Amino acid sequence: MNNMLSAYKKLTDFNKTYKNTKRIYQDMQQVYFKHKFKDGVFCPSSEIYTIAPIFLMERERRGMGNKVVSHTDERQLSLLTYFWGLHVFGTWRNTLGVYRVDPDIFEDIIRSPIPEATPSNIFKRLPDWCVYFDMPKEAVTFRTEGNKSVVCDGFWAVLDYDYDANDNHQLVLNIILNIQGKTDTIYDTYQPIRLLIDDGLTVEEAYEKLFIRDFIHNNKKDNERAKKDMQTTKRLLMSLLSMLLWLCVEEPDISNIKGEPISREDIKKTGVAINKKSGRFVPPSTPVVRELGKRLGGEVRQYRDWVAKGKPEGEKSFAYKVKPHIRRGHFHGYWKGSGQNKQFEVKWRYATFVNFST
Repeated sequence: MNNMLSAYKKLTDFNKTYKNTKRIYQDMQQVYFKHKFKDGVFCPSSEIYTIAPIFLMERERRGMGNKVVSHTDERQLSLLTYFWGLHVFGTWRNTLGVYRVDPDIFEDIIRSPIPEATPSNIFKRLPDWCVYFDMPKEAVTFRTEGNKSVVCDGFWAVLDYDYDANDNHQLVLNIILNIQGKTDTIYDTYQPIRLLIDDGLTVEEAYEKLFIRDFIHNNKKDNERAKKDMQTTKRLLMSLLSMLLWLCVEEPDISNIKGEPISREDIKKTGVAINKKSGRFVPPSTPVVRELGKRLGGEVRQYRDWVAKGKPEGEKSFAYKVKPHIRRGHFHGYWKGSGQNKQFEVKWRYATFVNFST
């Protein structure tokens, strides 16, 4: 089974395992129709407490949400899986967008994580409420605290709202891993790695701010372990965000299954189908696959063929003095204004393609 199908199977298996998913999915739609949330949010995870009272009762009794749960507490694990699974699958099923990076540039991306100074608000640009990012087989692996090797087939990215102690909402990006097998970690429950989306925070600051609030408490021993987990998880997150960034650049190289280029705005305009009688969304019957970096990948393959042929003259030899590659996104600083009004500004320059034809 390829990784894309494993993600879709996770959704169908989830629907078979847990009761009332269809009714709750429909209620999530009604929440969206009622509020029409901005910022790319479909249905905040907090709304699930109202839609499915079992979670509200559990939160009042023992607490729920982003928390450390023993892998031997089967009831809590099942409830967390139910809760976070409802949120990610109840959002993703409406569009079933799957994005795959061209395999010939994937290694370049995964080896070049974005700078930690990248502003977190760049990830507000997702084309769907929830996207699934497919990865080559066993391209990303990591080890758990118990030194168990874990294979990540891909991940979902979904925008959500988080609420602070004063009930003020903050936009967050949830990254949910699609992993192989059982790991005895939070990833078994679809519990997300979360990134605060804030204009004034870097990715590192945004990640650590939420992590510290959720997991760093008064127990010194637990805090030491949590801080170690924070650093390990941050390294994994930065690699995943380097891939997701390709959906969020100013002009992403996206192609449909036919190889035709499409823009992020085209995807948003397509939206979702709505049943004229019921007014409900009609989910796609199969995943909608789109390719990232296909043009650049094609240039890399042309370069490889050109080298394999012994660099014959007359076959674009002038064009390949430098191998086509990715120039990573970076910050650009410049002075604006003059005199007393002169001030230093910083802008983000997006990842670009170097030495490939258009």
